[in-house]
Amino acid sequence: MLINWLGHSCFLLTNDNNDRVLVDPYDSYVGKEMTKVSADVVVLSHGHKDHSAVENVISPQIIIDKMGKFCYNNIKINTFYRYHDNKGGDLRGKTLITTIKTDGLNICHLGDIGEDCTDDIASSIGNTDILLIPVGGTYTIDSKQAKVYVDKLKPNIVIPMHYKNSFCVFDIDSVDNFTALFDKKVIIKNTTKDLLITKETLKTSKPNIILMQLA
Repeated sequence: MLINWLGHSCFLLTNDNNDRVLVDPYDSYVGKEMTKVSADVVVLSHGHKDHSAVENVISPQIIIDKMGKFCYNNIKINTFYRYHDNKGGDLRGKTLITTIKTDGLNICHLGDIGEDCTDDIASSIGNTDILLIPVGGTYTIDSKQAKVYVDKLKPNIVIPMHYKNSFCVFDIDSVDNFTALFDKKVIIKNTTKDLLITKETLKTSKPNIILMQLA
């Protein structure tokens, strides 16, 4: 499995068969033009422009923007709704949580989750090897809420997203508040724009927090 972070909450996942799943393409109002990419499957967690700019995806075969179970070339994708805020959706509505099973790996993309992690949410997500999680607060869960998700789900690898950086113009926190909650030994700055995940990568006693470079 090859993972590329294209910015904000957008990730491109390429499995061993070269099938490509893209989650949450974004519009330039985030503060950066998204590079157009090819993908077989596109998942849009919700309709906000920083998560639904499907025009930046070349020749998608399937677009998923609702709750359900889907399959593409043996990639199993499950999406279900949770809230974009801690007020039952009254502030910002709903967002999709997406789980993807491919290459023997379980990946979870939390979309713009804004509510605390409950046992019900953790049970619905299930076993997670790789967790893609917003940490910037304001519009999503903040760093402390994100830490609870990590503690409950116990993934091997955690990749933060939706945080303030050199291009993001949103009034949200940087990733530093999140990483400060973990032992420095588990914070890994990825040295390349590609992150290759294998079964060997997952052999960790504690979740590794991987900070991605922009692809």
